[in-house]
Amino acid sequence: MMQSLPPWKIPLREEIHSLFAGLELKRRPALRRSLLPDYLFATDLPRFAAPAQVAAFSALAESLGWELLLRSEWLNMRKCGLVLPENLLPSFPGSESDCLRILLRRHSGSADSDRAVFLLMKAREEGGPAMEAACRKLHREFAAALRRKEDLPSLGLD
Repeated sequence: MMQSLPPWKIPLREEIHSLFAGLELKRRPALRRSLLPDYLFATDLPRFAAPAQVAAFSALAESLGWELLLRSEWLNMRKCGLVLPENLLPSFPGSESDCLRILLRRHSGSADSDRAVFLLMKAREEGGPAMEAACRKLHREFAAALRRKEDLPSLGLD
């Protein structure tokens, strides 16, 4: 049975909103979860802002450790090396997340965890069944990696 989770926002949203605040814009840019698995956020800033404003935003974001990728007039953003926020870990609902947690506690490794962290953070913010689906997806991927004798990420669950 799917447990209901309280609303949750990815903590880095406020950092990006503060970068927007430093620009004089006609409207507030949209900030959504990126549709690309290797990125956390996407903004439509390039759709309406002057190139100089986009360049200023990009320079400031990059100085704070953000990596940017422009695709289809959306500026995708990520910060590599993130760890799951402490308040996210205890809230994993359901049997799929229990299986994922057990798998990672027993076989935690040092593989790159960015994609998994981004997936879990975006799923938790989306709410509903997205978190359970993300856990199911990662459990399948990590079990297959173990069968291939590949290292797994730790995700801070060990």
